[in-house]
Amino acid sequence: MQKKEAQFNTVFNSWLRNVYKKTGAYELKQTPDDYISYARLETHQEDALLAVSNGTFVYKISDESIGFKPYDCFCFSNNPAFVVVLYQKSKTFYLITINNWVHFRDKVAKRKSLTEREAKEICTLSVKL
Repeated sequence: MQKKEAQFNTVFNSWLRNVYKKTGAYELKQTPDDYISYARLETHQEDALLAVSNGTFVYKISDESIGFKPYDCFCFSNNPAFVVVLYQKSKTFYLITINNWVHFRDKVAKRKSLTEREAKEICTLSVKL
């Protein structure tokens, strides 16, 4: 799964750079099924995305990082933040705002997972690869 995740990250980053070109925070997930468990978004990831979207998030890039370090830290305040889910069967990814993800999971969902049909309903954007 790690290799597939790295491949999706490469494709998604290219899409961000060349097509979407919008500032934001993006947590990438993928699933071979037509659903993804809400538990796949870890608590610290959700908290960080919520801070980006609804407050201020500051992150220091480690001095121990391997390779070229572009700068020391970054700050997002009230910026878009997304959970991006690639459903491998349909080769489609969905950008879902963290606020929509949390609201749907906590107030609407009847399952412990998000189906592709539901992702399509609550997403900001869908992209077919």
